[in-house]
Amino acid sequence: AFIAGYVAALIAQNSPLDRRTPPGGDASDELADGGTHGTTLFRLRFASWVAGRKLAGLGQEGLPSGVGVDANLGRSHEEVGRRLGEEIADAVHDWRWKNG
Repeated sequence: AFIAGYVAALIAQNSPLDRRTPPGGDASDELADGGTHGTTLFRLRFASWVAGRKLAGLGQEGLPSGVGVDANLGRSHEEVGRRLGEEIADAVHDWRWKNG
């Protein structure tokens, strides 16, 4: 599921449907400029989200559909990147609170 999510993010970033966000770059570029899309880090975050959804469900139903991605994360690269960042921040906060 993780690899499928990574590949899906890679394909979506190279799709002509949303060219507001240029594809390419690497994780160090994203960390340096504070961006949330178009990089390896974005793909890893999306892949982690897909894998988490897969772990939460059984069989094929655990994998999010395109409609599910739109409903949970948004439609543009920018929206998805922002929402993934928020979900990761929430998860880290919850983990720190539980483990003091």
